[in-house]
Amino acid sequence: SQILMPQRTWSDLNRELFVINSDGSGLAQLTATTTADGPRPNIAMSGDGTSIAFYSSGDLTGFNTSTIESIFLANADGSGLRQVSPEHDQAYESTEVTISNNAGSIVYQSLVDFTGGNADHNREVFIDTSF
Repeated sequence: SQILMPQRTWSDLNRELFVINSDGSGLAQLTATTTADGPRPNIAMSGDGTSIAFYSSGDLTGFNTSTIESIFLANADGSGLRQVSPEHDQAYESTEVTISNNAGSIVYQSLVDFTGGNADHNREVFIDTSF
């Protein structure tokens, strides 16, 4: 089994995501951000070990130009990084992510009015299966 862990790197102090085997072997860096806005501590790995989900305010894929906390998904080896929460121009974040066992759906909290039903910007729960 593997353990996911966010950590600041010594070289640039950016937040990065690492994975290590439970026996302490196989340490691997999964992300390589260019700002301090890398993955936050709330990260999730699918039960089948194929995917990871996390949130970040970094523009990690070119679709988070507002640099608001957004939801990202990647393969367990760090490849295939994509932004799950839609790009928006609202100053509200999406956080607290979890992923299903087979990586078929992601659940997260957001203050954003993605659907037109959250005009008061209360924290709502969203389920995304579109990937």
